[in-house]
Amino acid sequence: MLGSIAFAAALMASQAEPLNAAALKAAMESAKQAPAAAPIGRAFRITIPFVDGRKRNMPTFQSPARWVYDYKRNQLDLIIGPGEVTPLNYDQFAPQGLDRLPALQSFVFDSRETRVETAFSVENKTKARALKSVTPMSSGRGDGMTAGVRSYVYSYGLAVPYDGKGVSGLPAGMKPLAIHKVENLPQGELRRYVNGMALVLEGEITELGQQPPTFCGAFKGGLTSRFITGDDLISVQSKQCFLTARIDKVTVVRGGEALASWPRPPAGTD
Repeated sequence: MLGSIAFAAALMASQAEPLNAAALKAAMESAKQAPAAAPIGRAFRITIPFVDGRKRNMPTFQSPARWVYDYKRNQLDLIIGPGEVTPLNYDQFAPQGLDRLPALQSFVFDSRETRVETAFSVENKTKARALKSVTPMSSGRGDGMTAGVRSYVYSYGLAVPYDGKGVSGLPAGMKPLAIHKVENLPQGELRRYVNGMALVLEGEITELGQQPPTFCGAFKGGLTSRFITGDDLISVQSKQCFLTARIDKVTVVRGGEALASWPRPPAGTD
């Protein structure tokens, strides 16, 4: 009997701990099969490493934490910049009821890419030769075929309401885009400076009326592979899953040191 009580107490304690990125992703996967299992009301503490913003791939493009270094000016820009969930880039926007919600900022915390070699058809062999100087292959119909890559991206993120007109799921004083400039940083110090730097998000999973609570769909709209990768020979397909959330605190950390923080003021002081 005492063993059962102790086990139940331990289980309750573990359930009260904030969800990290891996636990939240697992909970979202479970909720895709059983919507009632969505972790509504659960606290989270997610750590997102800063990535080199010059990399031309979808996971970097989706990341809300990026750094960009200007080698001519010896200047480092630290960028906190979430994306958005809109009818232009999300194919289930109206069917899942997102059109009835405030504008949603997307904080992607897990993005995985799989690349598969493939063949693309082009208008003619002359164009095929022009595309990165690859060797065209005959399709038997007179069309040009050239080797390329299909990129399949699977991402998980938080959809946080923010419309700039009073509705905000972000800490007070924080806006969807924040850029911090570190000037006169020598090239030799760059890697040491950005190594271990991460964005920490703390808050609570909410439900704003979208159906299902964990909502998934495909990326769509005016984003071309050339914009992401600089290469016409890469085709990108992206599947995205989100939960709505309120973020109470945002912290930029490096190792165990907090470099910047946006906390939500105590209740009654907003």
